Amino acid sequence: MAVGGYTAAVSASRWDLNFWIQLPLAVVITAVLAFVMGLISMRTNASHFVILTLVLSELMVLVLHNWKSVTKGSLGIIRPGAPDPLFGIEFDSFRSMYYLSVRFLALTLLTPWG
Repeated sequence: MAVGGYTAAVSASRWDLNFWIQLPLAVVITAVLAFVMGLISMRTNASHFVILTLVLSELMVLVLHNWKSVTKGSLGIIRPGAPDPLFGIEFDSFRSMYYLSVRFLALTLLTPWG
C-alpha cells in the first residue's frame, strides 16, 4: 500500500498528473515491485520465507522514510486535491470520495482474481 500511495502522491505533487492517470500508474508500479519481491521470497521456504517477507517490508518502510529527495521523509507529501469529475460525478466531498472507494472495492471483489 505504501508504494502505491507514494506513487500517487509523488505523481500528483511533482508531475501534476490527473488522478485517473495516477491510479493505474500506482497499480502498475506496485505490481512490478510486488512481483520482484515475490521472486526473491519464493526462493526460500518455511520460516525463512516469513523472515524474508518481514525484512523486505521493513526495508520498504526504511527506504520510503529515508529517501527524502522523493518522499520528503517524515515531513510527508502534501495531500493532493480531489480527483477530476468523471462522467459528470464530482468527488469534492467526503461522501462522494467514500462512494468512489466503495465502487473500487466492489470492482475489486467482482474480479475473478479479487
